[in-house]
Amino acid sequence: MTTELMEVFSLEEGDTIEHHGSLYRVFDLDTAPNGGIDIYCTDEEGYRRIIYAAGPMDKVKILIEEA
Repeated sequence: MTTELMEVFSLEEGDTIEHHGSLYRVFDLDTAPNGGIDIYCTDEEGYRRIIYAAGPMDKVKILIEEA
């Protein structure tokens, strides 16, 4: 498995992202009133988290499974 940078607007439900050294599975995205993006996800223990991005062009590390 490797990580690559991807724009927030390209994230989909079920993607796994890395944030501050921890892995999170994305289950929803929402546009915030300030123009940012709220990334709703769960951590490895099943706890829900919200990761805030300033805008759709911000990049996050996404986990890529190699075939």
